[in-house]
Amino acid sequence: MECRLIQASERSLYEAAAEMLPVGALEQTWAWGEIEESQGTPAIRLAVLDRSGPRLLSTLFVRTLPPPLGAYLDCPGGPLLGDGDWDALAAFLDRVREEGLSRGALWVRMAPDIERTPEASWMLRSLGFIPSPGSRGRHVARLSLTSSTEEIFEAFHPKGRYNVRLAYRRGVRVVAGEAGDLPVFTSLLTASARRHRGRTPDGGHVRSVFESFIPHSRGILLLAFRQGEPLAGALVVQIGSRAIWYLGGSKEEVSRHMAPYLVQWEAIHWAHRAGALTYDFAEVAPPGREDGLWTFASRFGCRRAELIGAWDLPLHPLSALWRRAWPAFPGVGLKASGRSRLGWGARSRMR
Repeated sequence: MECRLIQASERSLYEAAAEMLPVGALEQTWAWGEIEESQGTPAIRLAVLDRSGPRLLSTLFVRTLPPPLGAYLDCPGGPLLGDGDWDALAAFLDRVREEGLSRGALWVRMAPDIERTPEASWMLRSLGFIPSPGSRGRHVARLSLTSSTEEIFEAFHPKGRYNVRLAYRRGVRVVAGEAGDLPVFTSLLTASARRHRGRTPDGGHVRSVFESFIPHSRGILLLAFRQGEPLAGALVVQIGSRAIWYLGGSKEEVSRHMAPYLVQWEAIHWAHRAGALTYDFAEVAPPGREDGLWTFASRFGCRRAELIGAWDLPLHPLSALWRRAWPAFPGVGLKASGRSRLGWGARSRMR
């Protein structure tokens, strides 16, 4: 088993390895790394391989800290590894330490797609990790696609089935969007962001994601219309066996036509046809602090999973100083997912 650097000429190797691993994260794709690099953030791509194939895959970003602290390595949504493959993670960390120290990084931050368990927390601590300042476990809503679409639909909450059928009866129709439809989609995102007091999406970033995934059959843009008027839309991408709802928005008057429900049902159909085994809805509130997004997702029969959150591996004694100073710079400390930096806040609720 070896951990080695993946060169720019080895994109096909990286993408083939990502298809073979059981988990997927948008921020760990080669295309996402290119988007970050276009904004001036260096990317480091590593893979742990053995004779049987890939064991772990990772894209790390070199993020700068306020002067004179230097930088840290950020692995949002990663590394990608099989369930409980702690040996691969240990091999990965040996190489990451070298890469980080050579770039003056104070620590390595990662937020893998691992569900929170006592064993997982214990293993990360035994490898030298400590929870990131201000980080909490993330809760996500996910739908299994291993059944037929008929069985998936029947497993919806009755209200979910009713709303999908109501959208059909109201004359809502969903079509696949093209590059020329991006202004319409961005306007829907903006409407939702204003309604929910979220961040207005960056049109350039939306176009970058579209161009990186949709033309290569790794995603789809869906738009719902009624009598020629756009009501709702969603941009969905596929990484390996997982489809991910990345961005979505709708007009305020949409509620009586239930267009967001039909958009999601068509997205689930597309993901099922594309061979995805899981449909990742969104990050939702934890139990006891319910929000509208969980209410929406739960009507599609989703389960809620708690992920382990963001963890730091200190590389330099100054990292302890940074942890004490973190309250003065909270925005830097919470970039473990990478999403807020690149417009994740624009994924507004489609209610």
